[in-house]
Amino acid sequence: MDNLQVLCARCHRHFTDHPVEFAKWVSKSVGDNVYEYLYKRAHSNVKVDWQAEYERLKEYATTNKIVV
Repeated sequence: MDNLQVLCARCHRHFTDHPVEFAKWVSKSVGDNVYEYLYKRAHSNVKVDWQAEYERLKEYATTNKIVV
């Protein structure tokens, strides 16, 4: 959930075209420590178990009464 950012289409396009600015914005919005953690995870060689991730998110949605 730390890696979730909700943007309008205009902001998404802007940050897509300006990744350095986006990195600064994310760092400011979540804090430097969380940003560093996310950056390291994004650049690691660890493979994601997508089935396990799907199950985890499904459970999270159910527990938090999120309708998908």
